[in-house]
Amino acid sequence: MTATAAPFGLMPARKLGQAVNNEGVSTYRIVNAFAGNIFTGDLVRLNTVNGTITAVSTSANQGIGVFLGCQYNDPSNNNRPRWNTYWPTGTSVTDGSQPVCFVKDDPWVTFFIQADASVSVGDIGSTFSVSVSAGNTTTGQSRYSLNAGSRSLNNNHLQMIDIKDIPGNVLSDAFPIVEVLIKNHFYNSASIAA
Repeated sequence: MTATAAPFGLMPARKLGQAVNNEGVSTYRIVNAFAGNIFTGDLVRLNTVNGTITAVSTSANQGIGVFLGCQYNDPSNNNRPRWNTYWPTGTSVTDGSQPVCFVKDDPWVTFFIQADASVSVGDIGSTFSVSVSAGNTTTGQSRYSLNAGSRSLNNNHLQMIDIKDIPGNVLSDAFPIVEVLIKNHFYNSASIAA
């Protein structure tokens, strides 16, 4: 099952510990005409200069959560409200409204993500960065994956906590699906620069 690379970004899994998981998201701003696609499942960061969201692009970017869609007044459709699974690069809202996105930003929510190579049980507890790949503009789905070659005990984006418990998903497979926590979460850490 996990012998094929089919990355899907980060998918919310559960709330770590015994607290209630309410499946809530928070609303954040997107810069009008932002030049870059942001897809459902992309790890995103907060730009502390202007308070807007952008996709994580390097291991130095501190994650705030996972992008789960956006809303803006569509200039190509008479400024009607549009809810979309991804932010289309360069979309320029012309009616003065503010484009927003929905982010799963709870620091204690775990996510499923496909690794770009095999990992082992010894990697549980290790941290990894994300492999950034362009998402799918038809489905709006991310293609981020866990960068297995970046394993470290230090401050990468994600901390592996387990394997996804589904039939046929084995850590030693070529592309296993693992459960992770955002290790250097913006609301829970100050060890990586925003």
